[in-house]
Amino acid sequence: MSETLRIGDRVMWRGGWGNHAARPAQVVRLTRCAPGEKEGGHEIDAAPWALVVVPASGYVVDLDNGHWAYGEQLRPAVRLRERSLPERRRPRARADRARRNRW
Repeated sequence: MSETLRIGDRVMWRGGWGNHAARPAQVVRLTRCAPGEKEGGHEIDAAPWALVVVPASGYVVDLDNGHWAYGEQLRPAVRLRERSLPERRRPRARADRARRNRW
């Protein structure tokens, strides 16, 4: 996971001022505004996650789903990597199990 939010990154976005369930979205535009504002800021290419998620930090993000969000409504999207499964153990014979369960 990157420590920087960039244009094009996948994020988990919570609508309804952060009250709705998280849904995936992609960052289309990233703007740094005056704290508490949503317009009139400067467009930027990247920002550190540690600053973006702070409430009232002034980061406003436009998303590919047609919505915009303040930074505190976002979290990095976690990618699930394909991992190899551990090798399965040899199944024990029924007799082995019966012997093990004796008093």
